[in-house]
Amino acid sequence: MLALLAVAGARLGTNPATSVLLAVVLVAVVAVVWGRWLAPRAAHRLARAPRLGVKATLFAVTAVLVIASGLGVLGVVFAVVAAGSLAWARD
Repeated sequence: MLALLAVAGARLGTNPATSVLLAVVLVAVVAVVWGRWLAPRAAHRLARAPRLGVKATLFAVTAVLVIASGLGVLGVVFAVVAAGSLAWARD
């Protein structure tokens, strides 16, 4: 997910500076959210239902951004794999 967000951010930027900034910000925001509320050892880990909701939201936003960046097939493949991952999640 982080790699796809970096690529999408780089492609969505209108110039080199905004491309780098967008890539870094997207990756940082997801890393912070994951580390704070979703990681197995997070101090403030969410309960199962809200955790799955936040994960689904992060996966969906990533897929939309990847598709919007012009990588439609990759975005759809990511969405399908992410949905499968959530469907079989045991935590």
